[in-house]
Amino acid sequence: MNRPVFAFAALVALAACGSEPQRWADFSKLRPPSIGSEYLLCGPAICPLGGKPRDTLRFSYPAEHVAAVVAGLEPSAVQRQLPNGDFQLRYTVKAPTARVADDVDVLVRADSAYTAEVAIYSRTRITTVDLGKNKARVEKLVADLTAELGEPLP
Repeated sequence: MNRPVFAFAALVALAACGSEPQRWADFSKLRPPSIGSEYLLCGPAICPLGGKPRDTLRFSYPAEHVAAVVAGLEPSAVQRQLPNGDFQLRYTVKAPTARVADDVDVLVRADSAYTAEVAIYSRTRITTVDLGKNKARVEKLVADLTAELGEPLP
């Protein structure tokens, strides 16, 4: 192996191992992702700057129940309740081959006592390209939530 390739591989390995988790996502400030290493699924009620009406994901269950289902689907998720009553969950996923860490934030907001809206933001920590992994991760979480909670509300 030549030296430049070896040096680059060592640098990537160190960056992947030493990357710190990002802060909790502030969904009210998120804009549509401009780089390929992020994916946002969020309606305008939660993400006024970056949400799209077609990305609104609502279920006919209380927010507490939806947050518990997300925590059950992702056992490593850390959960907190915000002062406004929203539930925010966050977990880290490592790619099996490169071991690059990706962060996923999920926000669950009560629309009413019986319905909740969900927003999901997935991003890669150290690269600017993810080859569609963040979008696939969000789509899988939506499919898992649909399997547990039924079809989202229109």
